[in-house]
Amino acid sequence: MSAATSQRAAVTALALTILLLALPARAESWLSVELDGAAELRARAIDELAQGTAHTDAAPARLVGHYVGAAPDLAAALLWVDRALFPGVDGPSLADPALNQRPAPPPGSRIHDEFGLHLLAAAINDPGADGGAVPLRWPSAPPLPARWRPAALIASRAPVFAAPAPVLPPAEERHALILRRHDLWVLGAVDRCVGVAEERRCLRWAQVIARDGDRFIGGYIPAAQLTLQDAWQRAASGLPRAQLVPAALRGEQAIFVLHARTRDSELHHRSVSLPAAADGFPALRWTIEGDEAVLLADGAEPTRIRLDRTMDARAR
Repeated sequence: MSAATSQRAAVTALALTILLLALPARAESWLSVELDGAAELRARAIDELAQGTAHTDAAPARLVGHYVGAAPDLAAALLWVDRALFPGVDGPSLADPALNQRPAPPPGSRIHDEFGLHLLAAAINDPGADGGAVPLRWPSAPPLPARWRPAALIASRAPVFAAPAPVLPPAEERHALILRRHDLWVLGAVDRCVGVAEERRCLRWAQVIARDGDRFIGGYIPAAQLTLQDAWQRAASGLPRAQLVPAALRGEQAIFVLHARTRDSELHHRSVSLPAAADGFPALRWTIEGDEAVLLADGAEPTRIRLDRTMDARAR
């Protein structure tokens, strides 16, 4: 090796050492955000989002968004995503029969309320050997925040909205678009209603976080458009399996959607209309008996639904 080559190698090694020493202690995740709004307010908003994170003077290269800070591990990074998108208390379960019209903050409500900025996504990157950002290596069993319940879209794609509404808004008003292949988690449920008595219209929404690669997107989608990983009831043989989702109120009727994975492993759906309760959806008990779902409501005859492809047939 020539003297010049040795000198270049020594300089390269020194530069890499300096870059690695610039990383915060035990930094395993770079944090950044995608923001929409006045550029002059972004620095203040980022300072707000950076609370509780480690920080370096220079932003790492190749980040997804505006640099916020670093976290010591993926668990801490995901907790930061949780706080950045939806700080606050847990919402009720999607299956809760009572209506809940609690406040439904937009994603990134802290910076929206204080600075008027829209948080489009929070992002996590792994640190590369040169100190810059590389794509997030997502583990098979990630250390999720306790309130994140794994879910999946029914359709191949769905619009995500920044706020819930009593009726489904036009897709053009969406905050984002998510795909079935994206990871999806439900944080809770919220209802929005308009009108009273026979004119009442309510729609149940799921408050969600979706992961598209390095980006985490928050928002709301109608509860009937997804299934929860831990909400399936199963037949003794494993299939069919089904879950029942309170979806909407129309006057004095409560609309549920029954999702079923049948013996042929296909996914089928059926809307079920039952008398509404005074405070929302009726409290149902239901089981799977063979190839049928049996729904029991107080004071009503059992409703039996065959769990097969006939579920998709429209009532005439």
